[in-house]
Amino acid sequence: MRGFKHVYDHIRKYGFKHRALYAMAFLILFWTIFDGILEYIVPLVITGEAVSKTMMGIIIGTSSIAGFLFDILLCRIFKNATVRRMYLILFVICAFYPLILWQANTIWLYIIAMAIWGIYYDLFNVGRYDFVGRYVKKEEHASSFGLLSVFTAIGYLLSPLIAGFVIQETVVFTPFIMSWFFLGISFIFFIILLFTLKNGKANNVIPKEPEVKRRELYIWGQIGKLIFPVLIMTLMINVIDATFWTIGPLLVESWADLGILGSLFISAYLLPPLFMGWIIGPVTGLLGKKRTAIIALLLASIALIGFFFVPSHIVLIILALFIGLFVSVAYPANNSTYADYISESESVGTEIESQADIATNIGYVIGPILAGFLADTFGNIQAFGTIGIIGIGVSLILFLITPRKIKIKIKDPKHEKA
Repeated sequence: MRGFKHVYDHIRKYGFKHRALYAMAFLILFWTIFDGILEYIVPLVITGEAVSKTMMGIIIGTSSIAGFLFDILLCRIFKNATVRRMYLILFVICAFYPLILWQANTIWLYIIAMAIWGIYYDLFNVGRYDFVGRYVKKEEHASSFGLLSVFTAIGYLLSPLIAGFVIQETVVFTPFIMSWFFLGISFIFFIILLFTLKNGKANNVIPKEPEVKRRELYIWGQIGKLIFPVLIMTLMINVIDATFWTIGPLLVESWADLGILGSLFISAYLLPPLFMGWIIGPVTGLLGKKRTAIIALLLASIALIGFFFVPSHIVLIILALFIGLFVSVAYPANNSTYADYISESESVGTEIESQADIATNIGYVIGPILAGFLADTFGNIQAFGTIGIIGIGVSLILFLITPRKIKIKIKDPKHEKA
């Protein structure tokens, strides 16, 4: 598979020169298994306390709100934010998170747990970017991120299978113990990483983010108008992803006839990113990045509508595989559009990245809330199909409003007044 070939090619090219990167890769692998197990059981734990699916979606959505707010405060909280400091804090928070989730029995405790989840996930992402930016040479950034993304994908692919294996009819202490086990292995690799970094030195100095001023807000708003279709695409893709993680575990647990095999539903959705990377370049070269993303979103949405008509659980797992396939095309095609804009207009790169992050967070707020509401109103299966109808509508609108080329040209308000 392409993902594993990427890992092999990287190791063959750089050998053991990237020992710190390999330590980081295994840290991420076991950490994502830890996080994925808990992400899988969160909907089961919350609804197990007689909380409605709508409220469950609202509670899960607060994690992205907390992550977004924490992201804004991050540069003020950490004056010298490095991967060492952030990941040390990350592991401390993660060690307590399963216990809080395990003992939570009220809506407010679940909201607190989700806020903690949003904060530690933000620390994980920022620390990962800091590590590559600070300790990996610029010309090796793409290859290094590619390697880490493969280990991330493997971790999240394995976590539903592990969670499904240890969960019987109800969620008891076993999945929490398993999550701590994988967190412990990840922490061992963090110690290895610290010793590796101690013997090396940073290749780059990460500049501090400047404070947002009035003129920057003006520019930020102008960029938002220009790349609005791309931001909507990002939002919709993440709504679909959030739906799988919010309703998927509930759906799987209702498939008593499949037993452990039911957990293949989410794993099937998560499998395609490991081998779909190789087709992105040729397809976007033929159709264009934005058009590729829109067509892939449309096909994923059509596949979601299939949930209305397919009674077989096995066929639904196959449908999930195809949805994951189309999403794994749409997501990088859409993200590469941001990369193009940043390379064409480096002076506003930070603003473009910020808006992409905000669209992602909004998707993970709307997604769980909408999925929970639809599941309460129509049922779990119908919730997936309804999200498909919404996705088709968004895709058709994007076909109409998205220009073939978007040029990032921002007028300076100072010159406008002159």
